[in-house]
Amino acid sequence: MLNTRLGPRYVHEKTISVSQLIEGYVPDVNSLLRVIAEAQTPEQRGAAAMTCLLHPACPKESNADCINTIVQNYKPHTNSWYLRAAGAALEPLIVADDLAAIEGMGSLLRAGSGDFNARFGLNRVFGRLRQRSKAPVSEYGIAKF
Repeated sequence: MLNTRLGPRYVHEKTISVSQLIEGYVPDVNSLLRVIAEAQTPEQRGAAAMTCLLHPACPKESNADCINTIVQNYKPHTNSWYLRAAGAALEPLIVADDLAAIEGMGSLLRAGSGDFNARFGLNRVFGRLRQRSKAPVSEYGIAKF
């Protein structure tokens, strides 16, 4: 049975990380990079960039481009899932003090400042960040948004 909450997934009593799950569905990270470059809709490009950031084989040099793609393709009030998924994709980089990810999250929050439903979906992400010993949410002022 698959647990659909963010974080570890449980399949037949075996813990599988989100990264492993993504790698199982998309073994070649280059296919995600092609979708980012060639997709027809902003949502497809953004979702591919989010998935790429979570892929274990994502080249570090692609992180900044993926983050920019996520930010540029966010359209407030259209897809409430987008902001929550972007937060989950950026979370590991934010925890690692990646400045581009922190700034990207800030840009997303400013762009979606009036999108209550989408911002409400970020409560879990912010809750997890606050529970860490180094909480970028407090340290960098993201909580002010």
